[in-house]
Amino acid sequence: MAVQFSHSRVSTFNQCPYKYKLHYVDDVKVERKITPTDALILGTAMHEGIEKGPEAASQYYLSQFQMHTEEHLIEEFKLKYWAKQAHSVLPLQHAIFEKKLDHKDFVGYMDMLVPLEKKNRYHLFDFKYSNNQQSYMTSGQLHEYKAFFESTHPGMTIDKMFFVFIPKIVLEKNVTESLEEYFKRLEKELSQHTIEVKEVIFDYQKVVDFTLSIKRILETSTFHKVPSKLCGWCDYFNQCSEEERF
Repeated sequence: MAVQFSHSRVSTFNQCPYKYKLHYVDDVKVERKITPTDALILGTAMHEGIEKGPEAASQYYLSQFQMHTEEHLIEEFKLKYWAKQAHSVLPLQHAIFEKKLDHKDFVGYMDMLVPLEKKNRYHLFDFKYSNNQQSYMTSGQLHEYKAFFESTHPGMTIDKMFFVFIPKIVLEKNVTESLEEYFKRLEKELSQHTIEVKEVIFDYQKVVDFTLSIKRILETSTFHKVPSKLCGWCDYFNQCSEEERF
């Protein structure tokens, strides 16, 4: 069966071929430690909030945990705040959410497509609940989405592409502070920041780089480790450490 490559799959290989092998070749399962600030859960909740409203973000987020501590309620507060802000700055009225790209060689989901007045023309938006703007702005993700969308939808064009950056704000709660007092202070802090919508200019070389990476993956038989400062955040960190020890 032919493999469909995604942006995250290829990015994993480029970051560390051994991590790629464990995840995509060996299908090694790891138990993730879920915390109130889990990036995957927060990101999905933010998507829910932008598409369906603040309450949807809250409902999804809280449903992922059996118990809710102050930490959970603080993250929920931030999610609802930013989902409300997103509804005031993004063109959501006729938006198409979670549009699947299903090419024979590529699979992906576009967060939001907004149809323009001109028929079959769109703007593409991708949501990032992150402060790490630089790495996303230089990535090939949106370039790949545009290329494969237009390949699978003849006559349709993505005119412009944007990342929507929702800032992650950390504000420590004082020991003597009530949750109500903290929320007032947190809201004031959040109001000092804004959602940033940044345009990405299409670069076909990014698509070429993506296809060349796929070629390298298909030709690779030995998946070597690439130690880096990112290792501490890798799901396979403990397994790698054990192997090195022995």
